Amino acid sequence: MKPATIPTSLIDPDPDQPRQSMDQEELELLAENIGQIGQLQPIIVYRVGDRCCIADGHRRFAAMMLRQAKSINALVLAEKPPPDVLLLTQLAANCHRADLKPTELANSFQRLRDLKGWSNSEIARQLSVSKARVTQVMSYLKLPDNVKAMLDNGSLPGSTAYAISRAPDEATQQRMVTEAIQGKLKRDDASRRVTRKESATAAVRCRLSLKEASLVLTTPKRVSLDQIISISQELIRECRRAARQGIDVTTLERVLQDQRSPNAQLTATNTGKAAHHE
Repeated sequence: MKPATIPTSLIDPDPDQPRQSMDQEELELLAENIGQIGQLQPIIVYRVGDRCCIADGHRRFAAMMLRQAKSINALVLAEKPPPDVLLLTQLAANCHRADLKPTELANSFQRLRDLKGWSNSEIARQLSVSKARVTQVMSYLKLPDNVKAMLDNGSLPGSTAYAISRAPDEATQQRMVTEAIQGKLKRDDASRRVTRKESATAAVRCRLSLKEASLVLTTPKRVSLDQIISISQELIRECRRAARQGIDVTTLERVLQDQRSPNAQLTATNTGKAAHHE
């Protein structure tokens, strides 16, 4: 394979590629990330006459097209592979991409904080991931070494590890881990086990009741409709990112509680039919 910079106008996707659909929001996040740090990994192509067809890197190419890139870095195969070899190449490129272990990712996030002085929010922005994801990963650094090992080898789910990390001391963490191993402690149980001190600051509650649910917005002072819209839009963005990253509702709730500002809190119930301030 030879490296080359190829005009995007001369590149065609492989119509028979294994990936038949792409999430638009994930593509937008990838495009944003490429815009911030550049194209780190070239795509792989082969020549078809005067044009090139993609063997690997369809998402990177699609993200570059969102950025209206005029060219893209590529590795060019010497010739078009036979169909079976091409398919094996495409599958192998995806099957053998190993993610970092959870604690490796946490340590890397911490290094960014140390090197750049970034907050969790800034790390999330720079990497184009949700703040909820960064907050959960960073929490793994609070775990005892034996619990980190369980997290890395897959015997302890990340959401349960996050709940355990919020326990007040290591002894409580170890008890919770023992119960989790024995099957006596599920994710939701771990979440309920860890209590937080609630702010004593007086607050205004606004209940917005819809057909199937009620949203309760708690703020230090009465809010306007524009502020409610802004808060709701931020919540929607966090939910969408959490869904893409496999974070469930319970974990997202805990993560947002950890990272929220003191200005507002949004909760939901399934009762009520009117909107009012309390």
